[in-house]
Amino acid sequence: MENLKIKITEFINSKYNGSYRFIKEKMFILEFGNKAFEEVLNNTIFLENTQYAFSVRVRSYIEGINQNPKCKVCGKLTVFNSNNGWQSSCSRTCHMKSEDRMNKLKETNLKKYGSTNYLASEEGKQKVKESNMNKYGVDNYAKSKEFKNKFKK
Repeated sequence: MENLKIKITEFINSKYNGSYRFIKEKMFILEFGNKAFEEVLNNTIFLENTQYAFSVRVRSYIEGINQNPKCKVCGKLTVFNSNNGWQSSCSRTCHMKSEDRMNKLKETNLKKYGSTNYLASEEGKQKVKESNMNKYGVDNYAKSKEFKNKFKK
């Protein structure tokens, strides 16, 4: 099985520059045989009655995915994207709430700004002060005439 995965991967890399989208059933059978074809079908049975092309089944087989991936945030089924493979979340909303995304954001901010939150860093605080000085003529919006007039009422 692992040997077959390696052969398929090498074939895809050499013939299609790593792109799975050109793999068709007839071509696959000619190149790897009926036994390999059945192996892919049996290991991707969860895709049997879906609109996904055979190439998705091959990619799922190579990546060891044998059931429809679920959203890490809400548990709904995810979709396949031909450029990125199976999505880790079902929607943009779930992606934005993703723990992985939040941790990566914090890690990046820590490396770049020395704080997990950009606005808590010295650079972020300075940027806010500069923006307030340019827009309102004061370093803090609460000190502006606009703010005072707005909240007098």
